[in-house]
Amino acid sequence: MEFKGNVELKLKDDRDIRKNQEISQNFEVAENVSGLVSADVTTSDIYNGYINANIQNNSTYRTEYTENVKIQTSYKEIADEITVNSKNLLVNNKDKENETQEIIYKNTKVNKNEILDKLGQDGYFQIIDKDGNILATINKDTEADENGNVQIGYDGEKTELNFKFSKPLKLGDINILNTKEIKDTMKDANVTKVETRNTVSCVNNVTEKTKVIDEETKEEKEVENTKQVEIYNYVGTSVAEIKEAKTDVKVTANNTNWTNNVQNDVTFTATLVTSGPEYNLFKNPVIDIKLPNEVEKVVLGESSILYDSGLQLGSVQVVDDNGSKVIRVKVNGTQTSYVQNEVVNGANIVIPASIILKKDIVSSQENIAVSFANYRNAKSPETGNLDIPVNVTSIINNNASANEQNSNNGASANGVATNFAAVSAQATLATANNTVVEAKPIDLDKISVEYKAFLGDKELADGDSVHENEYIKYVAKVRNNTGEDVNGLNVVASVPEGTTYVTVQNRTLTEEDINSADYDECKITEFPEQKEFSSNVVLNKDKEKEICFYVKVNELSGDNTTASISSTIKAKSGSNEKEFVKVENILNKAELTISLASWETWIGTGGLWMLTINVKNNTSNTFSDVNVNIDTKGRFTLSKEDTLDKAEQKEDNVIVPINNLGAGQRIEKTIYLRAKTICQKGEDELTLYASAKVNENTYYSNPNIQNIKNPILKVTQTSEKEGETLKYGDIIEYDFTIKNESKLPIETAFTFQFVDWLDNNMSPISAEYETYMFDDQSEYVTSKKEKFTLDLSSREIPDGKEYDDVEDMKIPMYIPNGQSVTIKMKAKPRAIDEKQETSNYGVISYQYNGESCSFKTNVIKNYILPYDYVEPDPDNPDPDNPDPDNPDPDNPDPDNPNPDNPNPDNPSENKYNISGLVWKDENKNGIRESSEMLLSGITVKLFNIDTNEIVVVDNNKQITTTNQSGEYTFSGVGKGNYIVLFEYDTSKYKLTTYKSNTASDDINSDVINKSVSIDGNEKEVGVTDTINISNQNKTHIDMGLVENGTYDLSLNKYITNVKLTYGTQEENYSYDNSKFG
Repeated sequence: MEFKGNVELKLKDDRDIRKNQEISQNFEVAENVSGLVSADVTTSDIYNGYINANIQNNSTYRTEYTENVKIQTSYKEIADEITVNSKNLLVNNKDKENETQEIIYKNTKVNKNEILDKLGQDGYFQIIDKDGNILATINKDTEADENGNVQIGYDGEKTELNFKFSKPLKLGDINILNTKEIKDTMKDANVTKVETRNTVSCVNNVTEKTKVIDEETKEEKEVENTKQVEIYNYVGTSVAEIKEAKTDVKVTANNTNWTNNVQNDVTFTATLVTSGPEYNLFKNPVIDIKLPNEVEKVVLGESSILYDSGLQLGSVQVVDDNGSKVIRVKVNGTQTSYVQNEVVNGANIVIPASIILKKDIVSSQENIAVSFANYRNAKSPETGNLDIPVNVTSIINNNASANEQNSNNGASANGVATNFAAVSAQATLATANNTVVEAKPIDLDKISVEYKAFLGDKELADGDSVHENEYIKYVAKVRNNTGEDVNGLNVVASVPEGTTYVTVQNRTLTEEDINSADYDECKITEFPEQKEFSSNVVLNKDKEKEICFYVKVNELSGDNTTASISSTIKAKSGSNEKEFVKVENILNKAELTISLASWETWIGTGGLWMLTINVKNNTSNTFSDVNVNIDTKGRFTLSKEDTLDKAEQKEDNVIVPINNLGAGQRIEKTIYLRAKTICQKGEDELTLYASAKVNENTYYSNPNIQNIKNPILKVTQTSEKEGETLKYGDIIEYDFTIKNESKLPIETAFTFQFVDWLDNNMSPISAEYETYMFDDQSEYVTSKKEKFTLDLSSREIPDGKEYDDVEDMKIPMYIPNGQSVTIKMKAKPRAIDEKQETSNYGVISYQYNGESCSFKTNVIKNYILPYDYVEPDPDNPDPDNPDPDNPDPDNPDPDNPNPDNPNPDNPSENKYNISGLVWKDENKNGIRESSEMLLSGITVKLFNIDTNEIVVVDNNKQITTTNQSGEYTFSGVGKGNYIVLFEYDTSKYKLTTYKSNTASDDINSDVINKSVSIDGNEKEVGVTDTINISNQNKTHIDMGLVENGTYDLSLNKYITNVKLTYGTQEENYSYDNSKFG
């Protein structure tokens, strides 16, 4: 140990002479002879929610928190006895400290094993109050739990404690876990901290001998006296902040997968979280649920509030916010109490809604933006927000073509290349929305490139042969393995020596082209000076992109009969570059040269292609039996009636024979192919090649890119009353808009048929529709559009047909390219006895190029009320049965005058029943009907929200399952507040409407969906509102379940094609004129 100091010497006379000397000395430490004891305190989070509630509402919440006191001894046998005195203080916002009686000890937990380990088997630990009363002693004889813990609870209000223990025999820590409470009488809003002041006192027992005079003998004698001498004292403080409580609202949606082809039934549940002091209570809160822009209409159901704690549901309405629909929920009142149980976290607001999407959306993932405001503080509201992801899917039977929706950077899928100049990493790239994104250096070792060459549809291996005047397609597949998005990646491929870079593009012929006999809709342009192809690639992480380009093989020079050609591909990022793949092939003389030209003619109704094939013999020999093959990719059939030259079709190939091809001779053949219609496909692009085999060598023509144009109709059905509930006598109008988005070559007699299918619980009234007129002489659709009206109020059902097997309306129509028509149909509900769902849709069907196509429009759904439905009186919802639990209050049970109070002399011992059932709501109307199935085997639990646990009766937890009749009963239930929990198969069922306003309490569903912790696992269950048991049984606590449905493509007639779009990706599903169930 090193000791340093300063000594000052001063003479005590008038001369004031001083002498200073610094001293330094090193010592060897032979033994620890003294040490320290300290008390470190760790406090759990403390929030002021309960304190604020007590101040504002005069409530009586106590704020509980824990502190762990770690008593550290750094020297064994430091003292014979150690005492830690613990006092509590409050600190205000000006850091003024005051000892307080407003903080009390609730209990203390220590570990017996830890105490005996540090103090020895004869050691002890005592807890003493400020008056000196021993509250607990822990020693080797003290009983503890299986973990060695001993918990001491305190009677009365202990505001100060002393922890005394014997001499430590071992270094280490003794932990004391105190649970404290800030009393409800602490109502000083300026208090911001709590402080614990621990005073550690170490004492030794000292024996002294003193001489005294014996009173009897009057002689002097020695007497031993033992006293405690303090040898060490330490005061430590620990300050814990009282944190500001927060306002929190949780909003969930039970359906986040929405489509634009049906109404989307969604139940929003907003939870005003008040489960503990870390949360504020609410006053007049407002919640905004802002839906994505893709939402066109929202129809609200009957909203409810559960576990309200003094709040009332004010208004729930849909408002517009810059074109977006917002569900605005206003709640009235001031909360006066917290919800303190594990199942319910606060007041729950249930908002059923039908979400109707716009019909012209693109599939995407969007967010529901939730914002809320709590007006608890008069100065300014407490606000917050959250997002709920939702999948918005466009299910389209009639969308624009894939080519119109997709774009390909660098090169399109058909190989039409765009040339890009190289860009350095220091350059900037312009993204699609014109935002400038700075290119960052890219780790080229984490970029992979697959590079291949193709001749026609044949993939070339290294060393394979190509021939003069043939076209090679080079395809590079670039993958980003860097783990992050990249831009500024420049992919560069060399144009092989001996070839010419070309672009291949589809074009539309003009009248000038036709007049000059230039019958080729595929244009090939040569760029002899270009020696590289480059493309700037933007790639998301773990994604890949395909780019491609074409070259034309030049003729060999001089007497050369062969040459080597190669192309190398590399990637660049700034000044860094990496070479990936080199593709090498052999160039040989061509015995044949083949060229292919094609165009969609203006003959007939469209879809007829003329292909011109030129074959030239480059040798001095004659070739016989040369067969030119065209692979149609399954998209064309040979039109024999239009083709004059000899040709035949074998599966997907069209064979054009040439019997003799003389030396140096060129022969031209013309064939006609009819495109196969793909229903609702729009434009379908493909690349054709012609090939022929001579002397075991196959020769390929130029690529010929063609766009097959199919009819495409876009249909949307709307209604101002979509999703609303209809009453007997209401009239609803269904509006259809049908647009012909086809790009057929001419305005042909393209006709289609529209059929409407209305549920049999609705009656059609009339229809008004438009159509363009057809000119019989020219066989063209004119530009004249006329309106017609149909009376649908009486329709005949043919013999042998059911009502819903006969369409409500069938209309033949004509629409030119790019034009649209409307159909407006009116209908009204039939007289029904119970609430039912109804729907309406249309079916479009047509024929084109011999193919039959049909598809279903979107569906509009509504509910119909019984014909005798009367709006309920909120003050007397069931006048015929004002108390379903006590139908005859004057004589409920002659044999048992008061079954709900069997022991009137001792009412606290009265027991009651809670019962109900579970049923399958097959028609989804929220009403239990006699014909509907009752569900057995559903687990039901009774939860006491006052004790925060499952109810126990006669040592048995109240957990049961529904019987064969779907029923359950909890017996022997005492007075209190309860919740019934239902565990059901959420993969199979969802909950029906909560407390349908068209049903009485004995036939509706009383359950909402909640996520709760069961056996340590989060699980979706059904829960009721609070059930208060005071003086009678509770019956009809029921749950209705609806089977989970997938997207309903049900079609009573026929459907052939459906297109699903996901952003810019599309998937087509063909059903071959199949009938859907």
